[in-house]
Amino acid sequence: MVLVNVTVSGSITYNGVEYRKGQSISVSLGYQQVIQFISSEDLTGTRISSTAPVAVFSGQKCFTGVSTSCDTLVEQLYPVQNWGNLFAVFPLLDHTQDSISIIAANPDTIISIEGQVESNHYNLQEASYIQFPLREMVIINSTRPIMVTYLLQESKPNPVVNYDPFFTTVPPSLATRKFYKFITQKIYYNFLMIVSEAPSHEFYLDHHPLNFYNVSMKEFNGFYAWEVSLGKIDGQHEIYHQSLPFTIYVYGIENYVSYGYSMGQETVYPDAPSTPNRPENSTYQGILHCLSHGAEYQLPIHLLSDANLDVLDVHLEDPQCHAEQDGNFALIKIPFTGCGSDVLNDNEKTYYLNTIYGTIPGTSIHRIEIPVRCEMETKETLDFSFQPKVTDVVSLGHYNVSLRLYQTGNFTQLVKTYPYEIDIHGSLHVEFKVESDDEHLQILVEKCKASPSLGDSEPIYNLIQKGCSQDSTLQTHLVPDQRLQRFSFHVFKFDSFPEVYLSCNVIICHNGTTPNRCTEGCLTARHRRDARSLEEHLGSARLSQGPIMITPGQPQDPRAVPLSALVVVICVMGLLSVLGLVLQKHHYRSQGYSPLQNMSN
Repeated sequence: MVLVNVTVSGSITYNGVEYRKGQSISVSLGYQQVIQFISSEDLTGTRISSTAPVAVFSGQKCFTGVSTSCDTLVEQLYPVQNWGNLFAVFPLLDHTQDSISIIAANPDTIISIEGQVESNHYNLQEASYIQFPLREMVIINSTRPIMVTYLLQESKPNPVVNYDPFFTTVPPSLATRKFYKFITQKIYYNFLMIVSEAPSHEFYLDHHPLNFYNVSMKEFNGFYAWEVSLGKIDGQHEIYHQSLPFTIYVYGIENYVSYGYSMGQETVYPDAPSTPNRPENSTYQGILHCLSHGAEYQLPIHLLSDANLDVLDVHLEDPQCHAEQDGNFALIKIPFTGCGSDVLNDNEKTYYLNTIYGTIPGTSIHRIEIPVRCEMETKETLDFSFQPKVTDVVSLGHYNVSLRLYQTGNFTQLVKTYPYEIDIHGSLHVEFKVESDDEHLQILVEKCKASPSLGDSEPIYNLIQKGCSQDSTLQTHLVPDQRLQRFSFHVFKFDSFPEVYLSCNVIICHNGTTPNRCTEGCLTARHRRDARSLEEHLGSARLSQGPIMITPGQPQDPRAVPLSALVVVICVMGLLSVLGLVLQKHHYRSQGYSPLQNMSN
């Protein structure tokens, strides 16, 4: 049972008893029970408290507005601890006769309202409020938390006439979320407004950049608003930005009917009582792990218990993909290419999206809804230098990329044993592979160079530049999977180096973004000026395998060489730079060929 206490600000009759301003009503509510209070007086300022979270709605049964005579308004209210101090309010649909209301929960709340034409200041006391017409964009600041509501009451003939009013809360402008899902219905002319503090247009709505739609932008005092006309469209939609938090309004109008709601005002519930199985400092937070094959989310069992749900009631967008119990957690595995997962792409990242639901059995009511997202970088460069000391794995991200050496060009015999000896007349056979279940990934070896050391001042020998072969002996091999790239090259050109470092830059792309750098392949001189620079160093790590010794003599018989392989698995998020393959030789003989004849800085 939940004990609810209501301190009224106007006259209410409940169970035959009349309660006047300042008096309190106490009721106990069971699971999914509802209580409704009705009064002919204004109940603004009524205070509600409860021993556990409850939903509170407020409204008016017969509202008379600018263009309507009697309409019903209702909106869910947020708890006081989620009120804010800064609000940017932009008129919807270019209205000039809507209104906003501001209510204070504390005494001596100083409010400043700055508009394009005029500014005003107010001093509100506890449970008092002000209401004024919204003729222009305004910025609202307050010394103590306030709640701001927006009343759309004007009806303009664009695109329809005689649409009804609606009532919604205004989220504080210090937004924290970068991703939203929202619902529209095709019986309405639907709109979306985005409010943010940065002039960025890099929003993606249903996989499309914002300029794909009919959109208008407004700016005032450092805040920006984009109003998007969606038309009569049905279903679930997604809006996200790579790095920018924002708030949104979703609304729709039609003849004599309309709706509107806002998103971005996060709700923080009070701590539940501690139990022997749940310490006082425990939280409701889950843990997301983004892995190469997909993601895993650990949801605390106590959160399910509080919501009266079982582990099998937790699922993904595809309701057939359920969680399983793992100790004190409900573990749900999220594949990148199934269970309703969606993929979004831009020039910098690949995003894998899904939603975790906790659903009441036999209904469509979600008590838990957790959007999850894995972001895969495509511009990160990580340096690895290979030395004789062996480090098997360095974990620095989400994608796994493996580097393997093979003894022959059929890529069937891995190099495993070190030191690995290769004849001066032989070839190195190299394979790069993205180790991921996402079959839509692609890989491109964008650059490979050889040098006698890692110093930038040393002469280098270019094998691959801009995806183009620079060496006459380099051979690219056909592969059965676009997540692979294989090539071979002769080693005789390195006979005068005491040791050689081979450095390769690898780019990971997704088919969802086309054209992309991987599909471009070799960039000729004509296209190079438009190519993005890939020399960005954002982190470093060191690992090694080796050495490889080049020996003089006749070409080797592959059957006489012991089976060996080099496998380096490197977890990365996107662009990967693999520096390595220390080629050491204990003795060599000059064959009349000098690599310096083909050197470039």
